[in-house]
Amino acid sequence: MTRDILWDREDQTQGKHLILESYLQGWFPILGNSNSRILFIDGFAGPGEYRDGGKGSPLVALECIRRHRRGGRLINTEVVCLFIEQDAARVAHLRASLAARGDDEKTKIHLWEGTFEDNVGETLDYLDEQKRRLAPAFVMIDPFGVKGIPMSLIERILANRRSECLISFMDEPMRRWHDHSAFERPLTELFGTAEWRQCLTMPTWEEKRDFLHALYNRQLKHHGARYVVQCQLWNGNRHVYTIYFATGHEKGCNLMKQAIWKAVPDGSFQFRGHHQQQPVLFTPDVDTRECLHSEITGCEHDLAVSVAGQRWLTTSKDGSPITTLGCFSSPRLSKLCDTAARPVRTRAVAPAQRQRCDSEKLRLRINPLWQSACRHPSPDIDEETSTASRLHAR
Repeated sequence: MTRDILWDREDQTQGKHLILESYLQGWFPILGNSNSRILFIDGFAGPGEYRDGGKGSPLVALECIRRHRRGGRLINTEVVCLFIEQDAARVAHLRASLAARGDDEKTKIHLWEGTFEDNVGETLDYLDEQKRRLAPAFVMIDPFGVKGIPMSLIERILANRRSECLISFMDEPMRRWHDHSAFERPLTELFGTAEWRQCLTMPTWEEKRDFLHALYNRQLKHHGARYVVQCQLWNGNRHVYTIYFATGHEKGCNLMKQAIWKAVPDGSFQFRGHHQQQPVLFTPDVDTRECLHSEITGCEHDLAVSVAGQRWLTTSKDGSPITTLGCFSSPRLSKLCDTAARPVRTRAVAPAQRQRCDSEKLRLRINPLWQSACRHPSPDIDEETSTASRLHAR
């Protein structure tokens, strides 16, 4: 019976949890420094563990909270964890796992049986009636399929600019059922528009898939997300789904990029488990020269640039010998590169030297971004005893 309740932990799940754990390691202290209450909501919590004994997302989050408290962080912050699961047997299994943990009194754990859409929708309705707002929340939305995660509900969550969503977007069910009448309403709710129907006339699945992903990204931004980060999760050579991270804050965006880079060091934003390639900063299809050309002062000449051990050489417009120096001082690229906002010069390179370049190099390194905490405290409000009241900001 237990075997039917638990799932195998596959490559894509491993990647998702690596990214989740890395992100929460930064998110909890950042939000905890400026808020007396923060929320972690898992809308599809599952049984809490896998057949091989690996931890599910609820236990991943709780372990992260415990590590922070042991390290002296989150001491004055109440962390409310809301785990939602529709299957009764998995709810019972998760409840037993949680009961055996013995978490501290400032970590409030609630386990709700039912759907994500119903439970979160009713909670937001309650807070609206009380004229209160949702506390800063990280909401994990990890369904099987496309039903029960309407864009309208995500918009309500993102109405609090300090709330964020990590969403599993499964396009495989769309491949099989997008032209089936029973899926028309769920897909319209998922995207928040009927524009998805434009893919029905596209000749190949690849075109349809690209269109649907672009539409979902655009709709997240239209419905409250200022920043959207996505990462593909693979099982071997099969793309299983893509996770979308939606946030209203640039700090959250960059923190999620760091979490993905940690799990996917080759910079491809594609997690492939033990099939992962060796780490490089840029993937082969990224033309770094073109990017640098537009960012370097005086790009009439050639520049020898070293990026992650690979040597790039920009091309001059007329092929003439080099007589001037280039300077890297771009505000836009400085967010990606650790240059301390100071000019970095490269030596001019004559055409004859292109095959063997020994010039000074501009080295790009990932900048450790956004380690400082947010400074936007929430107003205090009176404590209430109901579970729903613990989800408001205080």
